[in-house]
Amino acid sequence: TRQRRAVLRALLAEGGALTAYELHERLRVADGRSTPAGVYRALEFWMTAGAVHRLESTRSFILCEHPERRIRASC
Repeated sequence: TRQRRAVLRALLAEGGALTAYELHERLRVADGRSTPAGVYRALEFWMTAGAVHRLESTRSFILCEHPERRIRASC
């Protein structure tokens, strides 16, 4: 979905960890259509796919880099 792709692009552009609300704010400013629930659903999708990890200590999310493996997902 558009939201899933936007979340992944935002994390890639950041190059580090972001909280769900930081992601929401960046996406809201960019297109005005982001919702916190949508961001959480997208993050859950990407965590299940193995592309994103949650950092419990900071309650933030970061891209997982698997140079030896490609993530295939249907957005």
